Amino acid sequence: MGGYEQWVNVTVISSLFIINIAFFYLYAQVVEKYEVEMQNQSLSHQNKAYQQQLVVIRTAEDNMKRLQHDFKNHLIAIKELSSNCNTENFKEYFQALEEKIDMKSEFVMTGNESLDGLINYKLQTLYDLGVKVELNINIPQNINIHAFDEIVILGNLLDNAIRALQEQENGFFRMDFVYDRGTILLHIRNSFLGEIKKKGNTFFSTKKDSNEPHGIGLSNVKRIVEKYSGVLTILTEENYFDVEIVMYV
Repeated sequence: MGGYEQWVNVTVISSLFIINIAFFYLYAQVVEKYEVEMQNQSLSHQNKAYQQQLVVIRTAEDNMKRLQHDFKNHLIAIKELSSNCNTENFKEYFQALEEKIDMKSEFVMTGNESLDGLINYKLQTLYDLGVKVELNINIPQNINIHAFDEIVILGNLLDNAIRALQEQENGFFRMDFVYDRGTILLHIRNSFLGEIKKKGNTFFSTKKDSNEPHGIGLSNVKRIVEKYSGVLTILTEENYFDVEIVMYV
């Protein structure tokens, strides 16, 4: 019986050991699945936000095109109102005209509506902040990257730069975005205040009045870059924050 009891004990212990391994394996699978699902939800929310911005931009552009088309008629109306000294109507007319002109400037014209709209919108924000901006953009109208991926990458990186530059009086921003023989190079550099410290995939400024993460969304950017067999490199040098992406399409 002693041998039988020993066999039972070994069997029970072995079974418990196997059950524990199976439990931890299943737990790891559930956690991994949950993390992927949360990342996908985050990407989806970001894309919806950027798409809403693009709708606003395109609406403003359409208003400007209609305004340009009717520009001669507007001049005639303005001349008539001014000659009749109709001050109230003159003010109302100009107010209505100002609302229609409410659109951002076009700094980039690649022919890709999604890219142009997003980049121009973000660049206008930088110019409004008084940031010194340098651009080198040479991208064809059609590149082999899904529009969703383009928007998430550029949206995150530009938002991070804007967030850092809002804290500065004389900020600097440079973007190189070029395509050459199946390779895309995106390099964004911006100045920042304080000191940058890394925590996981997020970068924080140590500036006392800023607890805002500089690298929000970089994990999402990294996932997309890797999907195209690309490389994401992040560097900090003196008071500059650099993000460089190479993708093969």
